[in-house]
Amino acid sequence: MGEAGAGAGAGASAPPSLRPGGLVTEGTAGSTGVSLAMLSPCFGVRAAVWMPDDAAEEKSAMVRGGEGGEEQERVEVSFCLQ
Repeated sequence: MGEAGAGAGAGASAPPSLRPGGLVTEGTAGSTGVSLAMLSPCFGVRAAVWMPDDAAEEKSAMVRGGEGGEEQERVEVSFCLQ
């Protein structure tokens, strides 16, 4: 699990500015978005995660498979190789 997951495993608590029903947003191609999506229900918040469309489909599936009402959007990545 990423840094977000490691913090939760160490007994971390939500910051005071994050209240139940709140929304955590993350733009990621890595594990942090997955960890936030998995942990958001523990804190009573929702997660919205934006991932590039070339990120691993398995990571997207893990975000979508969460139980916290996660939103996930794949963002088009444009590469110009000339």
